[in-house]
Amino acid sequence: MSNNLYRTLRGNATNRVLGTIPCSLVDLHGAGFFKEQDKRIEELTAGLENASQRCEAYRASLLAVLKDMEEEKLKIAVKVQNTRLNLKG
Repeated sequence: MSNNLYRTLRGNATNRVLGTIPCSLVDLHGAGFFKEQDKRIEELTAGLENASQRCEAYRASLLAVLKDMEEEKLKIAVKVQNTRLNLKG
């Protein structure tokens, strides 16, 4: 690393990094800000997981209904075919 770049990174407070969070953000918002953000992320993640589970349940129900409809359609098609054959015969 060049000396100029090293001095810039070391000397400038806005470029110092705490983990992946710039120190200037910690100074502006305080540590509580990040705890609140983490809590909000956890809440949103839990909500997303819940919505995904509901979606899977709805999808399974919908597929069951579509399967039943397809079976009924086939039964009706057979009845129609039998009726046609009886009318011709």
